[in-house]
Amino acid sequence: MSSKPSMDKVIESFQPAWLPPADELKTLVVVIDPLGGGSAASADRVRDDLALKTGGHLYHLIRRAGGVCVMTRADDRALPATGAGPEKSMADICTRHQADIAITIGFEDGQVPGAVANADDAVSQSFAAALASGSGRQAVHPRGRLGVPGVAAWFGVPADSMPAARRRAFHRECAQELYKALAETVNGHRDALDLTPPEPDEDVDEADSVPNYSNRPAGRTLAAAARRLWPEGDLPVEKAAWFCGLYCRATLSDQTAVYLAPEIKVEGETVIVGGATNMAILRDTLADALRAVGVRQVRNEMKLLPEDGRLDGKRFGVCVAPTALTFEAPSESGPLQTQLLYGELLFLLDHDAARGYYLLHAADGYWGWVRASCVRPISEEEFKQYATAAPAVLLKDVEIGEHRITRGSTLSMARKSESSVLLMHPGGGTFELPAADVRILDGASEAEQRVTRALEFLHTPYVFGAVSSLGLDCSGLVRNVHAQAGVVPPRDAAQQFLNGRLVATRWFADEIRPGDVLFFINRSGKIYHTGIAMNSTHFVHSAPPEVQINSLKEGDRLYSEQRAESFLGAKRW
Repeated sequence: MSSKPSMDKVIESFQPAWLPPADELKTLVVVIDPLGGGSAASADRVRDDLALKTGGHLYHLIRRAGGVCVMTRADDRALPATGAGPEKSMADICTRHQADIAITIGFEDGQVPGAVANADDAVSQSFAAALASGSGRQAVHPRGRLGVPGVAAWFGVPADSMPAARRRAFHRECAQELYKALAETVNGHRDALDLTPPEPDEDVDEADSVPNYSNRPAGRTLAAAARRLWPEGDLPVEKAAWFCGLYCRATLSDQTAVYLAPEIKVEGETVIVGGATNMAILRDTLADALRAVGVRQVRNEMKLLPEDGRLDGKRFGVCVAPTALTFEAPSESGPLQTQLLYGELLFLLDHDAARGYYLLHAADGYWGWVRASCVRPISEEEFKQYATAAPAVLLKDVEIGEHRITRGSTLSMARKSESSVLLMHPGGGTFELPAADVRILDGASEAEQRVTRALEFLHTPYVFGAVSSLGLDCSGLVRNVHAQAGVVPPRDAAQQFLNGRLVATRWFADEIRPGDVLFFINRSGKIYHTGIAMNSTHFVHSAPPEVQINSLKEGDRLYSEQRAESFLGAKRW
């Protein structure tokens, strides 16, 4: 039975997390203390985990609203014990981080949930009252002081009779309730809390920190990266070419994956940014970086490939040479990039007819220039025919007529029997090989299992650097899901992009299949995000505040403009 209807049902039923208004809690410093950690009993671990996940989700709601959060624990470990006791330890944390308010989160079996506030503290009691009004629970007083207003909020463990989908998201219900009570309290007691704006942090690279919220200024990361490279005031225009070259070398995650080839000219006081890139999100990057370091007159003429290239609509190809080296420039005297094998499907980016070269994306994800004689341009329909068929890897060198095909080459299978395999010839037609000489790669079943495993993490809080069911980041989700199948990929998104076969690009996503790994790039040129495809348009990924589903299809209910604009491509592992 096909899994497609169930995937459609999951997509249809998924409800994105509620998010607060931007800057509603700007400058507020909150200590979040999820009780428990390190418990030996299974029932205790359930309560510990619920508290941790609730705190993890609340963390992102507060951060999105402009607040600053400190978590006393981010994994299954308790707050370190001291001779002074837990309240004194919490008080020390609040003092050290100059907290404005503290929230302790706990869960109990069968207990009527309540909120415990600091004694004789109007802000704390108002917070507890706000919780009581939102849930019908009773606020209980008093509690020992922490040096700042604080509340200990208690929730009941969800009953086994609760539907599984709601139980999976129960912690975010609790976090939303806490946030709304917190916001109500802050808005009613701003004078008492004495909130002051923090010092601006221009060195924060939001793509590498926790978290990268869509309501933050998109240019801040780029400007910070540019200023780190040139911190000495205004950049002289005569250094513009040098600066742009340095920026590309310093900020691109992998210069083999993203094509950004600037050509810088100076006319008087004006810097003209020419050249080309294959990523729309990078088209204005160098021009904006120059402005960030004080170049006042910048004219951007950078081309976007393949749209502004010289392909005449021929954007797909196949390698028809036994092997073909690719280069950084349309010349065999330039540095090498990678090597193509016979039958390899290619995404074409540009064509230099005068020199006789194509610029392309190879199956391994590398871009490079290759002799045009090594490539047969094909139509999108023919490309899809090859791409849809099961790939077959040759296990030995073979010669078919005038064609030599080396072992390791991958071709598309037409059909197979017990004794032979019929393969599609890149030049047209088919040819047959003994079954023992070919390995058919059919990972569809395992790929669908990876999607199912990823969906089991839905609503798990985003935790930067984490890889477990208590919290994980984007590459942590991909790593965990693949580890369950016995494959442990590299840790970071940029490293993970080096794995597998390129099957989709920014401008061609039709061939994305369930289980493919999607990659995204930011304006600085870093591969900063990854997810797992559910189908050709929807994917599951971990991004603040939780593991969630989004779509690349404009107009879809779950469409994410941020992800669509930053989509780099998909790899099949």
